[in-house]
Amino acid sequence: MLLKLERSNRILFLVVLAVALSFLSVFIYVLWSISFDSEDEIPTIVDDGLMIKTRNANSTTDSIILKTISKETTTPSLRTTTEMNYESHRNYHLFNHKTCGLTESIVPRIFGGKVARFLSHPWMVVLYAKINSTYKFACGGTLISENLVLTAAHCIKPRKTAWEIRKIRLGEQNLETDLDCIKLNNGSDYCADPYQEITEFEFKNWTHQNYSTYFGIEYDIGLIKLKVKAKIHQNNINTICLPFPPTKEVNSNSKLEVIGFGKTENKNSSDQLLVAKVPFISIKECNTIYKTDQFMDTHICAGNGTDTDSCRGDSGGPLLELRKVINKLKVVQYGIVSAGMEDCGKRPGIYTNVQKYLDWILENADI
Repeated sequence: MLLKLERSNRILFLVVLAVALSFLSVFIYVLWSISFDSEDEIPTIVDDGLMIKTRNANSTTDSIILKTISKETTTPSLRTTTEMNYESHRNYHLFNHKTCGLTESIVPRIFGGKVARFLSHPWMVVLYAKINSTYKFACGGTLISENLVLTAAHCIKPRKTAWEIRKIRLGEQNLETDLDCIKLNNGSDYCADPYQEITEFEFKNWTHQNYSTYFGIEYDIGLIKLKVKAKIHQNNINTICLPFPPTKEVNSNSKLEVIGFGKTENKNSSDQLLVAKVPFISIKECNTIYKTDQFMDTHICAGNGTDTDSCRGDSGGPLLELRKVINKLKVVQYGIVSAGMEDCGKRPGIYTNVQKYLDWILENADI
C-alpha cells in the first residue's frame, strides 16, 4: 500500500512538473515575442495589441505596441503634474515672452493639408540626419528660445541608431530652394531672409530621463541646445510661445493646427511647409478609438479620421493654436508630434502635451 502511494505521489509530481514547464514555455515565448533581437526588427503584436508608429521620416522601424483592454476594464485616472509658479523660475526669462508667437503673416505634413502661408511659421525647425554620408530630412522641431529647439525624444534617440541628427535649419519655407520667395500682385518678388544652418549643437542626455526608445509614447520630449544663437531678427525666424499660464489648456473648442514637411496623402514628403487643421479629441475618446488605456493627460489626441493628420516626417513638429495671450494674438505650441497609425489620417494623431512638461523644459533650459 505504501509502495502504491509513493508511486502515485511520483506520478502526481511529474504531472505538476509537466504543467509548470508548459506554462513556463508559454511565458518565455510571450517575452520573446515582444522583445527586440536587433534594432531593425519590428515588434510582434501580442495579446491583441495595436501597433502604432512614431512619425520621424525613418519610422518604418520605430513601432510601439499599445496594449488593448477588455470591455470590462476601466480607464485609470489621469496623471497630473504639480502646479508651480513658473514666473519665479530661474530660467523663465530665457523665453522671449513679449515677441514669441508673432509673425509677419499670422493666419487663422501634412496629410490632407495646405501649403502654409509665406512666413507664417518662423519657429519651424528642420532636423537632418546623416545617413551613409548623405544628409536627409528626418524630423521637425520648434524654436522656443534663441538657442533651444523643442522636438520629440524619438527624433534624438531613435530605435535605429544608424543615423543621428547632424544638421539643423531655421527659417525654411521650401526645402528645395536656397532662397524662398513669392510673387507679389505687382509682379515683383518678395523673399525671405536666407535660412540659418547650424551644425554645432548639443543633445546628449537632452531627452526626458524617463523616455524609453522601445515604448516611446511616454515622455516623448527632447531639447537641442544650439551653440550658435538663432537670428530671430530675421523675417523668417522667431520663437513660438509655450503654454505658460494664464494660457488655458486645450479643449473641444480649440482650433488646433499641425505643421510640417512630412508625408502627404500622395505618400511623398513635402518640400513646402504644410499646415492642417486637426480637431481636439478627448483622452477618454482617444483611448476608446485605439482600444487601449495607455493615453494619459500627458498626451493630446487630435484628428478625427478624415484624412487630415500629421504623418511620417512630421515628428517633433508642433501642434499649435492662435490664442490671445495678454491681449495679443500669438501662436502657442500645445503639442509635439509623436505617434499614430501607419495609415495616416484614419485615427487621431498622438501628441506630447507640452503643458505637462513645462517644469522639465524650464529645469533644462540652462544646462
